Amino acid sequence: MRSFETTRTSQVRVKSIPIKLKVDPITIKEPYKPDVKEFADTDDFTRYFRANEDLFKEASDDPDKPPRFLTTNKLNRTYKIPGYRIRIIRKGTDNEELTLVKDYYNRTSDKEEQVEEPDNDTMDRCTELETQIGDIIERINNIETFLMQLKH
Repeated sequence: MRSFETTRTSQVRVKSIPIKLKVDPITIKEPYKPDVKEFADTDDFTRYFRANEDLFKEASDDPDKPPRFLTTNKLNRTYKIPGYRIRIIRKGTDNEELTLVKDYYNRTSDKEEQVEEPDNDTMDRCTELETQIGDIIERINNIETFLMQLKH
């Protein structure tokens, strides 16, 4: 029968060699914090858009291409229309259309959350219900006690 011996392995040290990598500088972009323009309704926004359409577009890097609309994120952060969001529909490479769509996700209802003070009738009814619930709990405890006595 052959016996196996355990051997202790020695640690090998590797010398590190510094490597110089060419790294391009990192560009730091500031967060987009526009001056917010709020509108009363869609007609007000439409009038503003038609008068200032160039504010909604940014020039292309290529001088042959026409200017394109800003991103919808930037437009929606800059222009606030209650109940609506700005969408851009792209129809081909150089044809875009700005539209407004109902904002169902962040829609604020006409009935904002209001905390009303309960009237006296409601308070009286709550007090009466609390009394009745206390009586029911007491009766249940009496029944449990009676059943425990019967069990012994």
